[in-house]
Amino acid sequence: MNFPVITETFTVGPQEFAVFGVRDIMGVGLYYKNDDDNNSDRQEFVLFLNPGDHVEFAREPENKYDEFAIALYHTISDPVSEISVSRRIGYVPGNIAKTLAPLIDNNPEWKPVGWVTKIGLGNNGNWFKFKVASDKKIVDKLLYKQFMAKTV
Repeated sequence: MNFPVITETFTVGPQEFAVFGVRDIMGVGLYYKNDDDNNSDRQEFVLFLNPGDHVEFAREPENKYDEFAIALYHTISDPVSEISVSRRIGYVPGNIAKTLAPLIDNNPEWKPVGWVTKIGLGNNGNWFKFKVASDKKIVDKLLYKQFMAKTV
């Protein structure tokens, strides 16, 4: 298990988070339609994103294109009806998913969290970037486990 580089930490209420990587990550797979009943359009879903919006991660080990695939979801809530809908908006890039997937698969207590940092809308298509973080206490525990495995 190789942990990604932690570049900063931040606190939300009583919980401290560790941020991975120095750059924003570009979501991929945005030009494809989802394989749901409506054949929904990910390009359309990007229009609903705002900087700071939460991004959910879902492993897809059975994905026929990439065994390390991690889908990205965004939940939209309607304040009037109080109905929430979660939509797949894209994927984590393959090189990053290859690092994160084993962490997700082998450490059930480790849950990545993400948030939108930038959005682009244009004639060549819509895009978004995001950051990844996780609970710092769990990260510290896994890093210690990794360190001990290397020293024994």
